[in-house]
Amino acid sequence: MLDCSCVPSLVLAPLKWDWRSGYLGNQDKGKSLEAKFDYSAAKALHRMRAMEATLTKASRVYTDCPAMVTKLRAMAYNLEEQARAQKSQVQFLLQVAGRTTPKGLHCLSMRLTAEYFALQPEEWQFPNQQKLHDPDLYHFAVFSDNVLACAVVVNSTISTSRVSCLRFIWCHIT
Repeated sequence: MLDCSCVPSLVLAPLKWDWRSGYLGNQDKGKSLEAKFDYSAAKALHRMRAMEATLTKASRVYTDCPAMVTKLRAMAYNLEEQARAQKSQVQFLLQVAGRTTPKGLHCLSMRLTAEYFALQPEEWQFPNQQKLHDPDLYHFAVFSDNVLACAVVVNSTISTSRVSCLRFIWCHIT
């Protein structure tokens, strides 16, 4: 026969429910299970009343909620349509740009690099190398992967500078 003398003490032991961790275990502080559930019920009732007050305030501020919902849905729909139109326009313009750019310009930086390394090692030296460290010149440095954009920037800088300064401008493109 089984000895079940420990069963009643386990069943009747007060349990503690921790609502943060979801743990149901033995109670250490001496409060009864009913007191814990009463506290939880009071807390839930307090939250329900706070939510009711919030909803009452909202219904007073926005008396015509269905009209507001309709207006917000219409605004959201219009914005989605504008986004779709912009996306299709971007795709179209990218295709136009890809088709109208000459084939020779697609890989200009690669062609320039290949031509540079195809030169004889003696020709690798840059002309006017003494100007690289001349403090009397205005040095402009342009850092970009886009060779055409660098050419446009350098051309614009030279064309907008004063004519008397042209011999003092030196551009470094890296």
